[in-house]
Amino acid sequence: MGIPAVTAAAELLEAFEGALRDETAARLALRAASERVAQLVQTLHRSGVPTTRLAVRVAKVDGLEVTVAARQRIASRLRQRVSRVTKRHGILNSAHGDVEITALASEGTEAVMKSKLIKRTVTTTEEYIEPEPGSELEAVDEESDDGADGDDE
Repeated sequence: MGIPAVTAAAELLEAFEGALRDETAARLALRAASERVAQLVQTLHRSGVPTTRLAVRVAKVDGLEVTVAARQRIASRLRQRVSRVTKRHGILNSAHGDVEITALASEGTEAVMKSKLIKRTVTTTEEYIEPEPGSELEAVDEESDDGADGDDE
């Protein structure tokens, strides 16, 4: 005789639940690894290591050809990952819907923005110097006037 249908279904359901637990654990491990990579990229970038140099290492690990285009594409992807991971943590850790905290945060941002706002004014002045009689400037000025008259015809 074979396995009763009820027992087979129960074993399949147990296997299904186990697979779901394994999937959840794998997601958590992937998220932790992604956060670690983002932190390392951020730390290396702050230390002065360019992301294109990190991209060479990524290409070697992935077994990709290290062309300029591939290196730039991977470097851009690394920068985006760092940006997404750091932004995501800021959003998750904030209190959603709390008006007072939001108001305080925007007031602080405005203060920072005002302190960074710099108005620059550039003034240009032109001075015309009249050449003294008998000086070299007067002779050069007369030569340029003579040359300009002949070109107008």
